[in-house]
This record gives sequence, C-alpha cells and structure tokens, in this order.
Amino acid sequence: LDQVTGHLSILLLSAEDGRSTLVDLTKTLAEMAQRNKLTSSDISIDLIDAELTESVMGEPDLLVLFSPHVDLHGYPPWQLRLTEIFHIQDNSGVGYLVFLRALHSYAKAEMKFGR
Repeated sequence: LDQVTGHLSILLLSAEDGRSTLVDLTKTLAEMAQRNKLTSSDISIDLIDAELTESVMGEPDLLVLFSPHVDLHGYPPWQLRLTEIFHIQDNSGVGYLVFLRALHSYAKAEMKFGR
C-alpha cells in the first residue's frame, strides 16, 4: 500500500526474474568496467540494489505463491528477504477469496526484523 496515495500495487513475478537478472546485471557492470565507463570502486551495494529494484521490482510486502510446495528457486532473494509469503498448494488461479485470505494472513503477521 502506497502511504502517500493509498493505492495498492500488485506485481506479477516469476522464477525467471531471479538469477538471470543478477547474471545480466553482472555482465553489464563487467562490460562497463572494461570500457572504463565505471571503476570497481563505483560498484556498491546501493548501485546493485538500485539497478535490481529498477529492473525487477522493489521489496514486496506480501507474496502469494501458487505451487505444490514452497520453492523460491529462481526468485530474486534480495527482494524477498522481508516478504510475508502466503502459500497456496493448488494452481487454480487468483480469485477474490484467495486474495482476501492472503490479505487476512498478512494483516495478522508479525514483522520482527531480526528480533
């Protein structure tokens, strides 16, 4: 939920948005370094985070996962580190009731942030 506008953003994410994105970014940064467009000291956590956020997405608050079991292989771990995961075993799709159950589950979640 956007705190300024009050709008809810829904992003669709697939396993293809994970490792290949990181590999592509690494290749791009290496090519830029070889062409002297940036130096190794220019590459920072903040730069990588900004590039990944721009190319894939920011950190979602809630992930509704449709699969037989929880498997995040291929999903971008840097964006899911603080995400509440709501898992549904069947893959019949997102309907109003499924989305409502996910929101109820998220509303009851405790965010401890390492505590």
